[in-house]
Amino acid sequence: MANYGDGTIRKFTADGSGSIFASGLNFPTSIAIFPGLNLWSATPILLKNPSIQTNGAFQFQLTENSGLAFMVLATTNASLPLTNWTSLGSVVEISPGSYQFADPHATNITERFYQVVAH
Repeated sequence: MANYGDGTIRKFTADGSGSIFASGLNFPTSIAIFPGLNLWSATPILLKNPSIQTNGAFQFQLTENSGLAFMVLATTNASLPLTNWTSLGSVVEISPGSYQFADPHATNITERFYQVVAH
């Protein structure tokens, strides 16, 4: 869960207990996705089908209103300011309201944080 007010991301276990995963962030409001397929969302975007593809790329889909534009940013250090995150490109609308993104470079990185931002 991203907490815009205190600049933290909290993670939760299946039993509901939580702990701070990252702190010192600049007003987090979007989604963090990890190649281990654990996801946390601070927005009402519905994530679907996170997966590692046969070529090693990390892929996910999201559902939102049709016709929107999203961009994906990534870093290996979630506490960096957003200006230091790398832009990976746009999320593709594959059908009305259904979007998809694949990161082919995730194969070489053991842990990566993602943000999906509207643009």
